[in-house]
Amino acid sequence: MLLLWFSCTRDFVVPDLENKTVTVIAPPDSFITTTVTLTFWWDEIRDAEKYNIQIVSPSFSSVQYLLVDSNLATNKFTYTLNPGTYGWRIKGFNSASSTAYTTYFLTIDSTSDLSSQVIVLASPANNYTTKNMNITFRWNTLYNASDYRFEIATPDFNGTQVISPVITTADSAQHTFTSEGNYEWRVRGENTSSVTPYTVYSLDIDTARPNAPVLVSPANNTILTDSVVTFYWDRGTVSGSAIQDTLFVYSDSLMATVAIEAYTSNTSFSDTLSAGKYFWRVRSVDAAGNISPYSNLNKVTIQ
Repeated sequence: MLLLWFSCTRDFVVPDLENKTVTVIAPPDSFITTTVTLTFWWDEIRDAEKYNIQIVSPSFSSVQYLLVDSNLATNKFTYTLNPGTYGWRIKGFNSASSTAYTTYFLTIDSTSDLSSQVIVLASPANNYTTKNMNITFRWNTLYNASDYRFEIATPDFNGTQVISPVITTADSAQHTFTSEGNYEWRVRGENTSSVTPYTVYSLDIDTARPNAPVLVSPANNTILTDSVVTFYWDRGTVSGSAIQDTLFVYSDSLMATVAIEAYTSNTSFSDTLSAGKYFWRVRSVDAAGNISPYSNLNKVTIQ
């Protein structure tokens, strides 16, 4: 007996990037500046999944220090350098290939004037949401700053000052908040003759658990003849950060076997179920990581 097996598969071809070139927008080649915080910016390349940027000192032909070797999903990168001469290069890549590097050079001249410099805030990120009350704020230092002024206000700097301004020579400051809410924090560099502009970030502290979701439909012990089921629930009044729900559908009342586990920012979810008995419940989690209690467990039967 002769058995013949046929297989039909469609191979996914990852586009080749070898003949493409990264076009730099800024800074230009051989750029000379007294500004120490620069944004490296280039045109996006179609079919590139990420970009690799490298910065060395003083050049790639004579490397003394490797300062940056990072893979990025975006086409911009901001970094603070000390005065000196640097080489930097960028390439795009995907899982199958990469472009050649585009290589540029730049020089940072020294200056005591801080007015055109920019403080880069390192952490927490802008618009960060957390349930932690004890937070360490960090920023990148500037070679020509003698100290830094750190401030916090709520809900922003048109509102109430949370602390007296902190003057520090360090690159960080710690604060323990006493209540949740919306805040802004900012830092500027200072020396005896000048200051930088403030760099301002937002922060949301949310310590409250979301409400336990209330199941709406299908009601408990509902019998359905349609295999396509839409589950509905209600979160109640939401006063904290953004919420995502997890829908759990089990094929047994002991919740040992999960038939559906779906994550959604909506309060409904549709899926197809085969005939049988199912049990479902929902739990919420907010952007700060606070987790709600589970909803009640409802039973639905598909005939």
